[in-house]
Parts: sequence; structure tokens; C-alpha cells
Amino acid sequence: MAVALICVVSGDSYVRYAEKLFDSAEEWLDLPFKPYMLGGREGWPDATLYRYHTILERPWEEDYLFLIDADMLIESDVGEEILGELVATQHPGYVTRKDLPFETRARSAARVLKGDTYYCGGFVGGARETFLLLCERIRDQINRDYDHEIVAEWHDESHLNRVLSIVKPSVTLSPSYCYPDDARDYPWLQGVERKLVALDKTLAERVGR
Repeated sequence: MAVALICVVSGDSYVRYAEKLFDSAEEWLDLPFKPYMLGGREGWPDATLYRYHTILERPWEEDYLFLIDADMLIESDVGEEILGELVATQHPGYVTRKDLPFETRARSAARVLKGDTYYCGGFVGGARETFLLLCERIRDQINRDYDHEIVAEWHDESHLNRVLSIVKPSVTLSPSYCYPDDARDYPWLQGVERKLVALDKTLAERVGR
């Protein structure tokens, strides 16, 4: 059993973040894994919007594939609890809220009219073939939006939520796996363990992370 931990990065600063992330994985990820740093597209929002396209441009051999934001760190033990056929992480900002930020414009292929969970784009994965099917669905939706000259409101995350509103994850991870670095505006996360931390880049630079 092997895990691919994948970062799609653009720019030197994100390369440095990804290197620190992989160092933290060596310390805290209790699974046999191989790090992959793939070069993504330049500019905003293409750098994030086309991440799934980039993943599909190469063959994969690992049993499980996980896409993770480069500007994250692993701060506590992570192991087999993350493994599953299709794995997604509940967005920490929308645990208690009802006004979930799905794309609702009819012109967008990311449109979601009804959903009960909003997932973050920072950590998602699963068994190889299932995850690659997810990537293909997202790629095709983004391509359709491009043809109609529209960009989903939250880019690849909107498209991820469209797919997951139809095909539910077999494993839904708690916000521990995308925990905000500065959680002062998230009182409902009190008592939730920091496992995978989404860095506040200003804070991270100030304290030397």
C-alpha cells in the first residue's frame, strides 16, 4: 500500500511551502508515502483552477492519491483514518452555517442547487481509480465553463463540491484536516485537534515557518 501526496505549485514561494509540508509529512504521516510537487499553471485563478488537469497529465501507480494545498503543514499524527475510496474534508468555515457557498449560476457546470456539506479544496483524495475519475469530472466541468466564458466563484473548490453533491465521499474528514492557522474567527472549532493546518501565510512568515 502506497500513498501519493500531491502538491501542484506555481512560483518559488509555493515551492518553499511545499518543501516544508513534505518535511512535516515525514514527521507526522504514519503511512508509506511519496511526495510529488507538480508544476501548475501561472496566474490567478489558473494556478488553482487547473490543478486537476495537471494531475491527469501523468500516470500514477500509488494505491491512494491525495491532493493537498502547498501552504499547509501536518502538526499531529495522521494515519489510516484518511484512507477510503473517496475522501473529502469538511470546510472549517461552514461547519455550523446553513448558507453554504455553492456555485448557483445556471451557466456554470459547477452549479449546486442543494447540498448539506461544503468541502474544502485543500485536502481531498482516495483510491487511485476513484480519485482519477473525480479529477476527470472536475476537468470536464472546468472545460465546459471555459467554453461558456465563465469561472466558478470558488474555482476548483466549486467544481469539487458539484461532484461531491452527486457522489458522496466514503470518508468525510473533520476540519482537523484543514484547520485554520488563526482560528479566532472559528469559535466552533474549540476542542478540534489541529492535524493538517492551512497556514496564515503572513503569520507563517512572521514566526519563521
